[in-house]
Amino acid sequence: MKLLKMDKPSCLIYSAAMVLGCNPSEIILFLGTDGLVEWFPEAKGSKKFRGIHMQEIQDYAQSNQNSAFFPVDFNVALAPDPDTPHKCIMNEEQATERMVSYMRQYDGIITVSLSGVVQDHACAWNHKTQRVLDPRGHISLIDDYTIVQFWARVIV
Repeated sequence: MKLLKMDKPSCLIYSAAMVLGCNPSEIILFLGTDGLVEWFPEAKGSKKFRGIHMQEIQDYAQSNQNSAFFPVDFNVALAPDPDTPHKCIMNEEQATERMVSYMRQYDGIITVSLSGVVQDHACAWNHKTQRVLDPRGHISLIDDYTIVQFWARVIV
């Protein structure tokens, strides 16, 4: 897996390209957008842009790469309805063990929170090197991030 550095806020596209071994422009061409169209003018910073949804990456992977991504959430929780607080089905140690088990087996895309603040940031995960390839331009240990979700890549 090769590190790709984004030159604009396109972390999901660049992370997917790293995991799938393709050029980000191939994904953009397939999707017909780079996600940087202003959809939310009242929002601040990069939040004003359309963005890219993981299901769009899923469509590209399935159509062009014979691949699929399956989600692995860190905090698996249940609730009888949207108005009732969710309850986690496992404790933090169990959740960590579960996540580590998947990440030892699969490359994928991780969504992370930075500095304890949940942000929309995606990075590539290389299971062979056990490193995070951050499209901001650096390779790091997983300990530098708080994982929100892992999208594991499988060949179909």
